[in-house]
Amino acid sequence: EIVYFVGEWPVARLCPKDAVFHDHYDAWDAKRAEALKDADIPPVSSAFVESMYETESFILTMMNKHYDASPVDERKHIYYTMLAYWKYVLEAYKPELILFNLVPHSLYTNIVHDLARRENIPMFSFEESWIAARLLIYSDFWKGSGEIRSALQSALKKGVTEDDLHPDVREYFEWFTNKGADKTPWYIKEQKSFASGLGIWMHRARIALRAPG
Repeated sequence: EIVYFVGEWPVARLCPKDAVFHDHYDAWDAKRAEALKDADIPPVSSAFVESMYETESFILTMMNKHYDASPVDERKHIYYTMLAYWKYVLEAYKPELILFNLVPHSLYTNIVHDLARRENIPMFSFEESWIAARLLIYSDFWKGSGEIRSALQSALKKGVTEDDLHPDVREYFEWFTNKGADKTPWYIKEQKSFASGLGIWMHRARIALRAPG
């Protein structure tokens, strides 16, 4: 049973009706899920904050991206708000497993990860390899994939030829080793389209629509 679902509004329809939906950008801005907007969420204690000092140091540095214009005191206020909120969520909903569609990297996902690790809640995160639609699965993204390391060691010992590759991986290998092929990753092409012509105006319009009134 899914009890809490974080995503962007276009995929909100995928959230089970009995689960809490939380918009990714709202979570990134330290805003509560709509279902919890009136919840009585107490601030975390100073002792708890001190026990999470590694997370705080990491998050304040990560804020160089989304909160680059914010002074340190404002960053701390945002971090403490997120910490109290997600601590409340984990305690209220008691998840047995947490799934991250990507490796935690959005401030709040890192906070959730560290809080869950503290409570020994199992977690899995996924990372796109960009190779033949393959995904990497981590139970601890800081350690990476034990399966990949084992497979690599085995391959180094016995050697690998093109004939050993799965057909779709071999197709990717042949394309990537073709000197005449355009190897620009699709996401780079997408980002370039956002930064020029009509794309940049649409991007700015989306930002303006999300800005507070």
